[in-house]
Amino acid sequence: MSSSVNKIPRFRSVRRYGTLALAAAVLSAGLTALDAPATTAAQATANDSFARTTSNGWGTATSGGPYSTWHSSNTKMSVNNGQARITGLVAGGSSVATLKSVTSTDVAAQGDITFTKLPSSKTTVYAALEVRRQSDDSSYRGRIIGKTDSNATLQLSRTNKGKETHLGSFTLPFKVKTGEQVRLELKATGTTQVELSARAWVVGQKTPAWQLSKTDKSSDRIKASGNFGFWTFASGNNPGAVDLAVDNLSLAPAAASQPEVTAPETSKPEPITPPVINSSRGAGTLGSANYAVPSNAIYVASNVSGTQSGTKAAPLGSLQKAIDTSKNGQTIVLRGGTYHQSATVPYGKDNLTIQNYPGEKVWLDGTKAVTNWKKSGSTWVASGWTSSFSNKLLNVANNTRFVDPKNPLAAHPDMLFVNGKQLKQVANAASVVPGTFAVNYATDQLILGDDPTNKSVTASALGQAMSIVGKNATVQGFGIRGYATAYDSERAALQMQNIGATVRNIQIIDNAMTGLAVQNNDSTIDNVTATGNGMLGISVNSAYNSAVTDTIASNNNVEKFKPQPVAGGIKVTRSRGMTLDNLEINRNTGMGLWLDESVYDFTVTNVQANNNTSVGIEAELSSKGIIANNEALNNKTGILLFDTGNVKIYNNNLGGNSLMGLQLSQDERRQSNKSFAGQDPRRPVPDSTVPWLTQNIEVANNIFDKSGSFQFYTLDKATGISADKMKITIKGNLFSARPTTSTATMVAWGGSDNKKLYRYESPSALSSAKNSTWKNHQTSTAKLIGSMSADRTQANSMATPLPTDVAKAIGSTAGKKVVGKH
Repeated sequence: MSSSVNKIPRFRSVRRYGTLALAAAVLSAGLTALDAPATTAAQATANDSFARTTSNGWGTATSGGPYSTWHSSNTKMSVNNGQARITGLVAGGSSVATLKSVTSTDVAAQGDITFTKLPSSKTTVYAALEVRRQSDDSSYRGRIIGKTDSNATLQLSRTNKGKETHLGSFTLPFKVKTGEQVRLELKATGTTQVELSARAWVVGQKTPAWQLSKTDKSSDRIKASGNFGFWTFASGNNPGAVDLAVDNLSLAPAAASQPEVTAPETSKPEPITPPVINSSRGAGTLGSANYAVPSNAIYVASNVSGTQSGTKAAPLGSLQKAIDTSKNGQTIVLRGGTYHQSATVPYGKDNLTIQNYPGEKVWLDGTKAVTNWKKSGSTWVASGWTSSFSNKLLNVANNTRFVDPKNPLAAHPDMLFVNGKQLKQVANAASVVPGTFAVNYATDQLILGDDPTNKSVTASALGQAMSIVGKNATVQGFGIRGYATAYDSERAALQMQNIGATVRNIQIIDNAMTGLAVQNNDSTIDNVTATGNGMLGISVNSAYNSAVTDTIASNNNVEKFKPQPVAGGIKVTRSRGMTLDNLEINRNTGMGLWLDESVYDFTVTNVQANNNTSVGIEAELSSKGIIANNEALNNKTGILLFDTGNVKIYNNNLGGNSLMGLQLSQDERRQSNKSFAGQDPRRPVPDSTVPWLTQNIEVANNIFDKSGSFQFYTLDKATGISADKMKITIKGNLFSARPTTSTATMVAWGGSDNKKLYRYESPSALSSAKNSTWKNHQTSTAKLIGSMSADRTQANSMATPLPTDVAKAIGSTAGKKVVGKH
């Protein structure tokens, strides 16, 4: 294993609202998130975020080994500022970068290309992804041809020993622009005939369908597996040199598009239509997913007998057996049904996909039916119940750091359901009343307060659905429910521990502790629904360059753990390059969305975080982020930045929050002081990128209503940093009037004594006192956010034009002037 081993932070040594938590020494408790070992043998996948600096060549990819590079004279290849660079590409010049440690056949490749320097006119530049590249320079290319005087062109081609054959082209609906990032994707599958598809679009716009698809049946087709690379060429007629930047190169397995033929059903191919999922947020209806099934897939069924070989005609009965017999890169297909099973994908078993059979409903279910009930006084008892689970958190039974005394059995993972409804657990048989149950481990009994006659009664008997330690695993298209996850052991019903994890179109509901835990780099959570989980919907830790998109994490922490150190919808810790977009995080007991402990370079966009009992959206001990175009309504506090700096807070709707709309807070913690927990173990101490200082905050184009005590509030409560020194900008916002003290103060501005607040109740008072260039709008009367539409229209003219990075993050237009979420 790599020497860099990450620990899952279970809680923090913090001072929240003046209360000091536990000492940093206990941080060492936690699960291990595995880093991939250095790769020396050939591998089938690659990804590169270019988070390094090299002055000559492109160095070594995040995953995929070192680049072999070549370029024309006067051209330079380097890596800096998070991108690979090709500079000084003169007319007729070319360059190529190849990952020779990566060898694959059926693949999907991707890269983001920015033309950073284009001569003013009559310039043409070619940029291509190469797959199946051979030692004689044969390859397939998907390329974009950028021209300064016409729309860009997408092309597919094949080179054989350097001779290029054009296979097809498509005129793209845009021109390349200097500084604008374009995403290019190329897919190649098959050998008898090679199916090729390509598409390209401006990053930030909607992903199109495949724009160009061709089939290569020629005798010159490239059948052998090959390397992955990036190629460029500048037209010989260009008037000057061209510069390019490349980012987010990746290569992943792609399912071959030919139908599977399995005897005796030789005339019935597997469906290969795209998955049917919710077009906006959350998993689709269970059973609607329709993913392609490769010809070498391993089949599993929930109720089998006789020969079990793993074919479609003779599926295995055990998911674990399918995993054990699988080869790297295979797909495991679950036939419709309910699986009362647990499984582990071990370290070294890589690139597996586990999915439902097309159109069939699949549940992994931790519960089993309980039918042997006998009446005992006013209760019913089932004997012979031997399942037991730990109630320890950080090795302390019922740890009061987590457990609220009002809900003393929150840490007990036992669960019981009557007709699908979860009952409340009580301490003993004497406490059982209708709507509750108890477990007696000493006598192996379940005690139920409801008459089970003619009812379905199930109880949790397994602790975890899956723990996946292999790299680049994908799970998609099914549901997970009813697992009695214990905090100190299983941690989550679905646990993804290695790099490149993808969790797509999955329902994770009614599990005892955390629904989903993702614990390493380059991971994707997309169209997931996590609801009804005991402590937390989704946990993301140590996941550099990862994304959570189109996901629902609502109605979690049903066991009512304390909001701190961890409870609610989604918590992200110790991660860099995080994207959180188009999320629904509502009605959680505790936090909605919480970024904590050295999260760096994050975007939180298009999120609905409403009706959570604590904070809607919080960033703590973190730095460099965009929080834009979100809705945070009816929480205690809408948005909170705590010891967090370099954040742009744009176009959020903040209303109905009982305490504050937007809060900026600072305490005594500093990243350079190791006595405080929260440092990212993969980063140096001190780390200048994340100093844990609330500073450099832009607050623009937000809507604040009259609710709570403060619309905007900032104060250092511990170290005497005045708001004046925090470098805060407040402009283009729409505030509610405050005609009486019964409505929220417009702006509370902290002094340098850790206590004093200066109150400004109008935009003119604020600008006169702080900055004459700050222009904000205010309603004429105190209003709730639902009554501010006319005021919003008036305020748009005073809005701050959207910066390019904010516009790109929220999918809007740079320079647009608009107030609030749009």
